[in-house]
Amino acid sequence: MKLLLILSIYLSSALAGTAIAATANDVRETIREANTTFAAAEAAGFAWTMTEDLIAQAEKALADNRVDDAATLARQALTQAQNSIVQSEYADAHWREMKPD
Repeated sequence: MKLLLILSIYLSSALAGTAIAATANDVRETIREANTTFAAAEAAGFAWTMTEDLIAQAEKALADNRVDDAATLARQALTQAQNSIVQSEYADAHWREMKPD
């Protein structure tokens, strides 16, 4: 019984690890989203400087077949790009508050 319990825990851990592992296609899609969102932030004048570097690092990691590293970098780039859009929208909505009297 103890062996069965240990085996089931081991198998469920192994399956959980594979369920969350990113594939190269997932990473490519995240990089594409990050690029698109970054372009929108750039057009609004609110592109963050590190985002482009993170995208480049993610692309290099993917080219080097470091898929997990690429996934992490791509998610960071996408998050930064999304946050820069949020900053842009906030600034657009509150520009009057920032204008000196």
